[in-house]
Amino acid sequence: MKPNMKRLRSVFDNKSKNLKLLLIFILALIPRIFDLGTILTVDEPLWIWRSTKFINAILHLQPQKTMITTHPGVTTMWMSGLSIGIQKGLSTGKLLTLLFAAKLPIAILTSIGIVLIYTLLDKIFDEKTALIGALLIAFDPFFIAHSRVIHLDAVLTVFITISLLSLIVFLKLQEKIYIYASGVFAGLAFLTKLPGFLLIPFVFFTLRTGYTNPTKDDYKTIFLKWFGLAVLTGILLWPAMWISPIKSTNSLFQNAIGVVTTPHVGSNFFMGRITADPGFMFYPIVLLLRLTPVVLIFSILSLLFIKGMPKKERETTLMIMFFILFFFLVVSITSNKGYRYLLPIFPFINILAAIGINHNA
Repeated sequence: MKPNMKRLRSVFDNKSKNLKLLLIFILALIPRIFDLGTILTVDEPLWIWRSTKFINAILHLQPQKTMITTHPGVTTMWMSGLSIGIQKGLSTGKLLTLLFAAKLPIAILTSIGIVLIYTLLDKIFDEKTALIGALLIAFDPFFIAHSRVIHLDAVLTVFITISLLSLIVFLKLQEKIYIYASGVFAGLAFLTKLPGFLLIPFVFFTLRTGYTNPTKDDYKTIFLKWFGLAVLTGILLWPAMWISPIKSTNSLFQNAIGVVTTPHVGSNFFMGRITADPGFMFYPIVLLLRLTPVVLIFSILSLLFIKGMPKKERETTLMIMFFILFFFLVVSITSNKGYRYLLPIFPFINILAAIGINHNA
């Protein structure tokens, strides 16, 4: 009788967990899909064209022509290009339907990403912190806004967040599947936008300083496995790399130099004027204006509880803080600035707020 009861309880627990994951997905999807496709932002026509051109190059067996932009934007072009192709085959081609099809994969990806983020947080913190963190991320207005457009920043944010949380789970549980997952999602971040490459120095430093329970593999071996999987993911999913790997890599490198040194002319309205480089105070003000009051207050309050945290939770919280600071400083010193470039640190600030809320509850 007892084994049957245990089995029944296990089935019930699994169903309850699956129901919770489904509920998180639905809650994340609703604000992202409601009235989707009813507006058109300034960059979206270009990304619709790029996505269509990308898929057409693949369908016509011209992998070299998938080198369309040096962002490189590959993940967005894969998803939206396929969705637009399916939409064209099923509908009359109305503009609103086209816009909906182009944006839908971004909304779905970010919603699935939030479910995965919750699953990883549940392995790092207690269940309450994980749930609060996932819901704060799901309902973050800044993240929602960028999850509803065909662009790169929301996609990049999802991949960076999952990659780093997978790394943290690996450091905590010493299960190699998570370092492999971190590598794959890092590769997806590389394919999305150049700031994804900031994962490389951060992960190396984290493994160097945080790999506290080594197996037969030292941190260098683990890093090489992580980096190898990231690169392999990039090569497999970007057809241009199959034909012209040196040209594609060089193009990325040249664009990275341009991003660091060249302001985006006339792209920022800041302190009452249009300016190419709004200066170092731009991002601090963007951060204050884009964070919700609840997240801002409780993320600051979380700093007060670091000393009293258990060792592993304290190390994890400090690692999250270090990533926020690292990413913030790097984008701040570049000449090419835009408010959305700060988006990848928002999930981590929401996680800090969840810690603050839980400790104050």
